[in-house]
Amino acid sequence: MTPLDINYKRRAVGCSLLVILLVFSVAFGIAVVTYVRQKLAPVEVAPAPPVPPLFIVAPTNLVRLRAYPAELRADKTAVLSAAVDGDILAVYIEIGDCVTQGQVLVEIDPRYKRIAVDEARAVLLQAQIASTNAATDLSNNQRLFASNVIGDEALRKSRVAYHVTKALLEQAHAALARALEQLIDCTIPKISARAVERGNRVNTMGGAQALVSVVDDRRLRLTFYVEDRDILCVREDAPVLFTVDSLANGTCTARVAVVGTDIEPETRMYRVEAFYDNTAGRLKPGMIARVQIPIRTYTAALFIPLYAVRPLDNGDFVTVYLPPSNRLARVTLADEVDDLVLVTDGIAAGDALILQ
Repeated sequence: MTPLDINYKRRAVGCSLLVILLVFSVAFGIAVVTYVRQKLAPVEVAPAPPVPPLFIVAPTNLVRLRAYPAELRADKTAVLSAAVDGDILAVYIEIGDCVTQGQVLVEIDPRYKRIAVDEARAVLLQAQIASTNAATDLSNNQRLFASNVIGDEALRKSRVAYHVTKALLEQAHAALARALEQLIDCTIPKISARAVERGNRVNTMGGAQALVSVVDDRRLRLTFYVEDRDILCVREDAPVLFTVDSLANGTCTARVAVVGTDIEPETRMYRVEAFYDNTAGRLKPGMIARVQIPIRTYTAALFIPLYAVRPLDNGDFVTVYLPPSNRLARVTLADEVDDLVLVTDGIAAGDALILQ
């Protein structure tokens, strides 16, 4: 082997060693940089598990209510009818109007009323004249009888005639009063319906013809029927709450006036009536209401949502939240009120329950 070949091999080996050294140097540098970065990087902490939906048990004051449908009616209603026949000349009221004493509501042709009054006065005048003449004849006959001019029969006839004329006089007074009564107006709280218009004719031959219906809606009567299981919870003069769909918000209060003592045969329920002060005019007769009867009152009771309870084969359980682990507690349940249930044993106030 020549010296040239030996030098060539040495150079080749040296270059190979240099390349290998460079490769190892680069790999070592990368490893060092990666190690330093890992040491200097912030430590990532695993996030805590989210808190499940909880319900905190607390003493609660609660009133158990039972709802019943009810109907609102005006406490006082009346229908005014025509007292005499005749044509209607004018109608001065509209539905919903309020009227006062002495106000003319419907005007019927007054000629018949005036004629009736004049006739009654004429009859009364005739009765007064006849009564006066009979009284004079009786007085004269009493003097003649005392003088033995006439006998008992003549005196008796004069007395009968006097009493007859007195009766006719009283009848005449009553007839005149009746005729004048037709002209008297009455006090009407509010007009609820009108049955006649101008130009109509009323006829009393077939009975009284209705002219207008009147209603006093300043006090409304609330009528509802209660089941036998709840009737003992209703007391006279006790307040009851009710709601009406037409009222967007707010609950009204009525006061019980009548509690049925016997069950209604049709409904097998007890009739209850309450009165509502409607002076402000918030409600109208005919509305449908929902009455809420207080059945039972709970004081400092432990109520939990129904869906927090897990029914198992060996009883009812709830999950008490105690991180990092939870506890399954067996509970004793009692009454249900809406979506809540009363717990009498198994948990205490302050416990946090996991909602199922």
